[in-house]
Amino acid sequence: MGVFHYFLSNKRLFLLLFASSLLFLSVLGSPDTKIYHLVISLDINSLNNLFYSSDTFFRTPNTSLRFILFTIAIIIIIFIPMVSLSNEGYYHKYIHLITKYLVVLFLLTILSTQNLYNYAALILLLLSLYYLLFYSSKELSRIEIYFLTSYILLFYYPFLHSFFIETNLSEMDNYVRFLFALPLYLLIREINIKEVYFKLIINHASLVIGVSAIYFHIYHDSVRINGYTSTATIFGNISLLFACLSLLSIKPLKDSLFKYYPIISAILAFHAWSLTGTRSSLLIIPIFIIIFLFSKDLRENFLPKVNLKLVSIFLIVIAIIISQSNVYKRSIDSYETSYSYFFENGEFNWKHRNSLVPRLLIWKGTMNIIKENPLMGVGQDNFNQYLNSQIKDKKIDPIRNNQQNPTAGLNHAHNQYLDIFAKTGITGLFLLLFFLIMNLFFFLKRYLHNKNCFYAKSGLLTIITYSTYMLNHTIISHQQSSLFLSFFLIMLAGLSNHMKNAKL
Repeated sequence: MGVFHYFLSNKRLFLLLFASSLLFLSVLGSPDTKIYHLVISLDINSLNNLFYSSDTFFRTPNTSLRFILFTIAIIIIIFIPMVSLSNEGYYHKYIHLITKYLVVLFLLTILSTQNLYNYAALILLLLSLYYLLFYSSKELSRIEIYFLTSYILLFYYPFLHSFFIETNLSEMDNYVRFLFALPLYLLIREINIKEVYFKLIINHASLVIGVSAIYFHIYHDSVRINGYTSTATIFGNISLLFACLSLLSIKPLKDSLFKYYPIISAILAFHAWSLTGTRSSLLIIPIFIIIFLFSKDLRENFLPKVNLKLVSIFLIVIAIIISQSNVYKRSIDSYETSYSYFFENGEFNWKHRNSLVPRLLIWKGTMNIIKENPLMGVGQDNFNQYLNSQIKDKKIDPIRNNQQNPTAGLNHAHNQYLDIFAKTGITGLFLLLFFLIMNLFFFLKRYLHNKNCFYAKSGLLTIITYSTYMLNHTIISHQQSSLFLSFFLIMLAGLSNHMKNAKL
């Protein structure tokens, strides 16, 4: 009875249940399914049958009443952490221990399994909600509030936009991950993971990614490996990021048994990237070099005593990997065909492989869409329709040489900035930039507070890297990319914030 009474008296739990009920009502059904009537009459069997047979059991909150309920629910959820608890400051070691193992599982399986990383993320979400309801008590600083606000707005605005331009709920699914990341931050910020262990986790993850890529390359007949991801670009982006993060972890391991482990792990992750044939990811290499050259403390931490022999061997191995990879061939092909098309008035041949011309046509069409719909965009469901209109009106050439499908079925712009601008207007672009800037500002503040903090440096590298990836990839249009980006940034932010507080 005591436990039951405690659950009933927990204000946070009551607010979460109330907010969840409002959210459920706000997205429940559509006019033609008569779901409300079934709910009121408690017809469970009919509801169950409808759930499995109807495609419109849930929808976006696109009426005034639905949107008001949805907004109230989100406001309540935001204010839940501010409600005081009777057991403030209580340390639950088992939750912290389980969280550490789940973080390890998530990072090790993000590219090497089909669903295990999803299960780890789901359990992390449930565990963080439990922790929020019964244990989390530390107040948020001003910079944390701004940081988390950027996640809330990036989640909320697409739903607000769908009130004006109706959108299928499935198109907004990936934005929900940025809301799910919030309770995880409140849990991670109160957990201590020693940097040396976390660096080993990064190295292990790089090693696993490299081995997984080799496995797929040998046993799966594919020119560009994509593993368990939906595209080779996702696999390549994450692989290259882990390769760079492994390089950042060299110094603390220089006198240990794992002296060369970060370098080996980085090479394997880099090789994994090369097997994907992803060209655009290479943009982070010069960025990484620039950051390295202009950051004195980073150079000192990276290689306190430069081993020219080791550096030379490393660079030779990297050069060999690039020269023998599909990336090199695709880059040469794209240069030749694109140069001929744009500078020699050559005709684009649809048989040309690896050309950048289709991508450039998509961007040109997207820019036209933005010019015609700058304020509100065209909606998240309608990009393909408007791109097709660009082709029909002879404003751009067909993306594919197929009269039945000239747009190649694309519903995104292959550029996150152009994509969100075209779909949700100038406000959507502004909120994406606000999200990126607030993450950059948060990690920069943590880095300036402690320039040896690996979490802060990793956060800076991650947000800069993904800001670059967004130039040629729509991150939020892919479940795995949006999940990894939101959860990994939140993990690094929480751990870097814990280190800052621990030093005060």
